[in-house]
Amino acid sequence: MSITGVCLLTPQAGNTSTYPKLLAHLSRHFPTQEHEHFHLDYRLFSDTTSQLPGADVQQRAFTHILTLSHDTKHAYVRSTKVGDPDQGSMITIPPSAADSFAGLVQTKMQSAWFPRQTSSVESGVSVSLLNDTVRLSIGDVKQSTRSQGAGTLRGTIIELCKVTNDEQKDWPTSSEEADQAANMLQDLLRQIFHGIEEDFGNVKFTVSPTLSIDHSSGYGKTSAPDWDMAKLYITVLRGQR
Repeated sequence: MSITGVCLLTPQAGNTSTYPKLLAHLSRHFPTQEHEHFHLDYRLFSDTTSQLPGADVQQRAFTHILTLSHDTKHAYVRSTKVGDPDQGSMITIPPSAADSFAGLVQTKMQSAWFPRQTSSVESGVSVSLLNDTVRLSIGDVKQSTRSQGAGTLRGTIIELCKVTNDEQKDWPTSSEEADQAANMLQDLLRQIFHGIEEDFGNVKFTVSPTLSIDHSSGYGKTSAPDWDMAKLYITVLRGQR
């Protein structure tokens, strides 16, 4: 198993991205490590009935559609509610069907669902570090909404995945252990980017046990769905909803 954390760095002053500086640091300090392409696509739909006068906002429902370059075999479709965002059902569909499925929800089911946002990473990188015990994925998240249009910089997403030992199997299992894991990944992030003036002290990783990093078959070539990894990304990308 692995422990994985995902966080979103907000843009710097002037709406500038941290990503170029992080990428330059990786190229300078880890020049022999091969950079894999990292991309994702996330779409959020909200139910229409919760927009009606007198509707209970705590019962507002969402449909999430996520594709990750980690997983070439699965795209994830998840349903959640505002009052209980960590619960909900999830299924997988082929990644090649994600666009058509989203189009179906937006057109044929527009009386029930309407699009809230689309977020994407198009030119991110993933790199294996520390003797292949750590995987780092970073990239700029661009967001489009019904009101803002396309191409707004939302921030830089960072995923840090560390192989755990046998004693840490399925760790963390409590909120206290989750805080410990988040602090561990935060310290690891500072170690990797030592010397950069960016303050990672306010970074808060959302963490979960995930499938092991599989270097034998190449980055992100897992054959089994990584439900926990998908939940991590959906939790971070959906924001406070």
